[in-house]
Amino acid sequence: MPRSFRTGTPLPIDSEIEKTAKKLRKQANLRKRQPGSGTSSSSTPSVINIWEDIPLSSVSTSETESLSLSSQPSSPNNTTSPSSPIHNILNTSPTETSPTSQAMADIPGGNPPPNPPPEQTLRQWSRQEPLAEKSLNSTNNDFVELVLSQKLDRYKAEELAKECGTNEEVLEILKFKDDKHVWIDGREVESPTTKAKFLPPVEQAQDLRAKTPLGPIKQIHVEKESTQPVINSNKLSKKEEIQQGKLESFLKRGHAIQKFAHVPTLKELHVYNQVKTLFRNIGWHGLLRVHELSYKVPTAEFLSSVYLDHGILYFRLMNQDYEISLDQINAIVGAPTENTFGPTDPIQGYYDMTWWTQLTQLHPYVSSAAKASSLIHPVIKVAHRIIASLVAPREERSTISALELKILYAMTHPENNLIPHYGRFLCHKLIRLSASRSGKIVCGGIVSMLAKSAHIRAPYPGPHQPLPGEPYLTTAILESMRLFRSAGDENKGILDFRNPIHMTDWQIIPYIFPHSYSTEVDEQSEENEEEGDDDEEEEEPHHASPTGGGSSSRFAAPPPYHQQYMDEFQSIHTRLDTYQQDITSLTQNFSTFTTQYARDQERQRKHEEDFWAWTRNPSYYPPPPPPF
Repeated sequence: MPRSFRTGTPLPIDSEIEKTAKKLRKQANLRKRQPGSGTSSSSTPSVINIWEDIPLSSVSTSETESLSLSSQPSSPNNTTSPSSPIHNILNTSPTETSPTSQAMADIPGGNPPPNPPPEQTLRQWSRQEPLAEKSLNSTNNDFVELVLSQKLDRYKAEELAKECGTNEEVLEILKFKDDKHVWIDGREVESPTTKAKFLPPVEQAQDLRAKTPLGPIKQIHVEKESTQPVINSNKLSKKEEIQQGKLESFLKRGHAIQKFAHVPTLKELHVYNQVKTLFRNIGWHGLLRVHELSYKVPTAEFLSSVYLDHGILYFRLMNQDYEISLDQINAIVGAPTENTFGPTDPIQGYYDMTWWTQLTQLHPYVSSAAKASSLIHPVIKVAHRIIASLVAPREERSTISALELKILYAMTHPENNLIPHYGRFLCHKLIRLSASRSGKIVCGGIVSMLAKSAHIRAPYPGPHQPLPGEPYLTTAILESMRLFRSAGDENKGILDFRNPIHMTDWQIIPYIFPHSYSTEVDEQSEENEEEGDDDEEEEEPHHASPTGGGSSSRFAAPPPYHQQYMDEFQSIHTRLDTYQQDITSLTQNFSTFTTQYARDQERQRKHEEDFWAWTRNPSYYPPPPPPF
């Protein structure tokens, strides 16, 4: 059964066409049995007129081909004549005589079909030719499209091309059929595979099913903006492959919720004012009011794609690319952008070892061994804890890095006008986190802050759920991290979590080794040198390390003036309590005076109303005044 050369579906054959085919075969057999069939004779049997009963449009293409090509002798010379339409397959004119009509004229026996149809009707009928005949009237593009749509291999395609008498240009195209690309009209086209193929136009497929005459085949024109129906490999680029690998690695690692400053807790511990003063000295006091939740998948996507280029931070969130400048990051928290320094910029007169000794009375400074518990002042401890969470987010916060130590120096020395750039310090740490391969990830709150900012406005967080845990530095968290010293004889007067009620805000500047106490240390050291060896033996346990470890530092123990300072602090605290009682009594007196003044004003207003009422009506008697 014949099939469509484009869609591959079988064409319907009418019963009348089958009857006609049987009659033609019977007539051909009768001619073969008669002797001298090649000459004219009076005994020629009657020929059936097939054109009287059958409409020409209902004749099948396959039957016409079987009658014309099977009866015609095969000769290679007949297919290469210049007058044949096979010789010029690219410019076949619709007005030429079809090859089917020529084949019918050359039937052996010299008896063409009687009463042939009109020339125009025959041309329309000849257009419904099968696969081989269709390729005769096709252009170069159509022939290549035909071979690709039928999924013919190279040998079958060449055999069909030779049968159709194609020119050398088509044969040259077929040589590249097995390659990934073919060239049509000087253009490179990707060869379709099993999932994508050149489909026939919808109009032509409908004409084949309806068996109506087809119009002339149009040449395919591929514009630059149009896309060929070829397979896109969907292969990721090298950059996307690296990001995908990093994303899977970050998702496998542990994630912890990021901790933010908790103002009520700081106020309960009576350290909020001084902590805020430290952050205001560098313009970072907006960080004390920031709090965001952490999400696992968006944070991993951010770290897998983040990179810094010429002051612009590029990253990916919710399958979209974003960018934000370092100054815009500062604008989120209200940090200054001018006259600032970065993490790699040197500070004149700053030495980390000297500053570390002033804070802890320990030396030398080693970043990997510098413990936050070594800090003496509780306000410095809280400030460092907030910096370690919001500026350099990391899992291990018990140590002090060199960058954090530099920020603490700028906080406590406002007279030097040292302002660190928050965006540069933050991005410096985020880039290092994106290159890390181990440890927990604790920067989810910062990612949420960037995603919800006015410069990004990402659809955040979408369907993702936040990480469990407390996002604040509460009292329990600060106590568990041993940021403050416990109550005891050796820490008398130091802020304690168990009883922080009668404490006031800690002052920073007098505590950082004032000049008066440094002179007392020199006098005390001179007195110790004048004493004998017995006194030195008694002082050796005094200089032992309080942690029990062997320390070579002579300042490992609390300084000798520490107790004197705490006694003075307690006396000042007693006077402050007295002042507080005086303020309370004055406040009560002020409330009493305010109430009395309000009553006097009300009495004066009532007296004026009664006076004007009596002026208008002398018989008016005012009501008695309210009791006081």
